[in-house]
Order: sequence, then C-alpha cells, then structure tokens
Amino acid sequence: MNLNKRNNTVIQKKAQTTDENNSNATAVKPGSSKQGIVIAEEAETRRFLPHQMPVQGSRRKKKDLHNIFTYIDGITGPMSALKLGMKEERRVRVMVRNEHGIRGSLEGTLIWFDKFWNLWLRDVEEKWQRRKYKYGVNKMCGEPQDCSRRLQALGIVLPKQEVKSINRKNVEICRHLHQLLVRGEEVAVVIFLTKSANTTTLQIKS
Repeated sequence: MNLNKRNNTVIQKKAQTTDENNSNATAVKPGSSKQGIVIAEEAETRRFLPHQMPVQGSRRKKKDLHNIFTYIDGITGPMSALKLGMKEERRVRVMVRNEHGIRGSLEGTLIWFDKFWNLWLRDVEEKWQRRKYKYGVNKMCGEPQDCSRRLQALGIVLPKQEVKSINRKNVEICRHLHQLLVRGEEVAVVIFLTKSANTTTLQIKS
C-alpha cells in the first residue's frame, strides 16, 4: 500500500477547503458586521463633488449686550426729548387713556423710561374722573367698619383721595403718590411742564 497517495489526496482536499473559505470571505452577506468594515474602507477613498464638500463654519456670535442702559445712550428721534427730560428731572404731565378715551392726567418727575413708553414717575399728582356710584344698603354684612387702624398696624398706608363733584353724574378724584409706574399702552400724550409758557408735547398715535 502506497501511503504517499493518501497524503496527496489529503493535501489536495485541504487546499480545496482553504480556497472555498477565501471565496466565502470575499463574498460578504448584506447586513453582516463585516459589511461595515468594507463600507468604512470605501469611504476613505470616496470622491466628493464640489457642492458636496464641507463648508467652513462661522464663529460663534458675541453675546448681545444691548439693554435699557445702552438703548437710552443711543436713542434718537422724538424720544430723545424724554432722555433730556429724564436727565434734567423735569416735571411732566401724562395724559392717560382707557378703552373709551382719556381717563385722566398724571403730573410728576420723570425718572426713567424705555422703548415701550413705560414711564417711571416720582412725586405724582393723579387726577381722573368717573361716574358716581349708586350705593345700596346691604344688611346681610352688617354695619361697615373703618379698617385704617388695621392697615397701619400692618404697615400699609393708602394714599388719601379727594373727591369733588363735577356734575350730577360724574366726580373728579385727586390723590398724591410717591412713585408710580405707567404702562406704555396707557400713555396718550406726554407734556413737559416748564415755568415759561412754552411746552414740549410728545404724542403717541393710537
């Protein structure tokens, strides 16, 4: 019996199996983990068109430091009169409106303002008109009591109001306020009060 023939056949079979394994390694099935390696290798040598190339990004913008202080420093136009009046701490008269018309007026010293016409006034005299109330007697609640002492004990001081009858239906109310913030949507006209007859008027178009 010749053993060399058997050895030759075994070597040939091993060579055939290794060739089959190599052929299977080159043929990668879709969805396998080996497919990702092949795609990554192809991406390194991939060529892009000019419009597919990466674009250079811009730097991050600086923080916007625009606030009410910088706004007032660079203000121009009609509102520059408010800036001048604020620096001089002039007395102004503000006509306040409601949904139907002019509600009343405010006279005070202009301390601060912003672009929305919100006004901060000090030492304010407020005057406005309203219709007379028709009070009815309510016996269920008992007799009304004065609670001014309770408010003083809590440290709450309400401004005193002076009521003056204008006609049969309306009354005028006056009161003094130490400070007041007026919303811009309620401002109709701003008038600068001076000792002379000349006055400066700023009006908002509704």
